[in-house]
Amino acid sequence: MIRFLVVVAIMAGVTARWVMLGGEHLVPPSTLQRHDVLAEVASDPARGFCFSPAAAVGLGVGEDGQPGIAGWDDNRNGVVDDVHETGAVPSDDRCLAPTDPGYAELMAADGTVIISRGAFIACDDPQLATRWKSPHHGWLIKKVSGTFLAR
Repeated sequence: MIRFLVVVAIMAGVTARWVMLGGEHLVPPSTLQRHDVLAEVASDPARGFCFSPAAAVGLGVGEDGQPGIAGWDDNRNGVVDDVHETGAVPSDDRCLAPTDPGYAELMAADGTVIISRGAFIACDDPQLATRWKSPHHGWLIKKVSGTFLAR
């Protein structure tokens, strides 16, 4: 009887996941070759991006201007809002890459730290771009074959 209930529970979970992923608004086609998308990628609204191993990913304070949760000793070291609390979960601190809005301001702010290197940056040469950001379709990944995958 227990085995039967476990199987039913698993099947219910699989069915729920299948239904959830099957919605048109949730899962874009895996390969986009429609004329409108390809034309948009080749035109001005879409912008090409290339991977740069030197591009910095920054972590800095959020809207409250304090590391971690303002007024809270996030790391329990006895000091409230010290720099070591930057990025504490669930604070409003921000982790941004060069393609994110507000990146330049974050990187110019005091206390921002570089947490990693390697990110996508705007590409001047469209032939080198491997990802494109379209205002209508979001991120598109260019495969070697020339088709695009929606992200």
